[in-house]
Amino acid sequence: MDQQYHPVLTYSLYYPGKELPVRNVERLSGLNRDVVYNLFCRLKMTLSRSSERDIHQPFMEWFISLLPERHGKRLKQFLLNGTADHFITTPLVVNQILADLFSEPAGALEPQYERPDYISLALLESLLIYNEHHFRYLAIGTRQDDHDLLWQIMMMQDLNGANRSSFARTGQ
Repeated sequence: MDQQYHPVLTYSLYYPGKELPVRNVERLSGLNRDVVYNLFCRLKMTLSRSSERDIHQPFMEWFISLLPERHGKRLKQFLLNGTADHFITTPLVVNQILADLFSEPAGALEPQYERPDYISLALLESLLIYNEHHFRYLAIGTRQDDHDLLWQIMMMQDLNGANRSSFARTGQ
């Protein structure tokens, strides 16, 4: 069985020409934390269980249907573009977002942010921002291969069941 490699979808790829925002959970503030935790946990379970990146899984189809129409279409283009498919994210990136969410105090709920399209877009944009910050410093092919690079590759592929303390070892 041949291993296939596909890029992870990032903020700069999804929004070309826009400046990359700071990596934080600010986009998720004001949202119902229980809903946000639930969605991220469901996404992580979907990613962890699937050996393939099948966006036709019920959760992924439902999530994409919640997005504003143009964003849903754009996301489908990236995930189902023939042979150049992209990953939406990895379980490790979802872990990072959840860890940051748990470390931030929950703010007051903002009623205007309770629309499903707003919540799903905030989650998608958070994923894209975290993806870019997580994967852009790997620099495969631009520096000497060494144990540090191998460790970073393993961490970014979630090969060690990483937790919050593991993130410190990657320098991210």
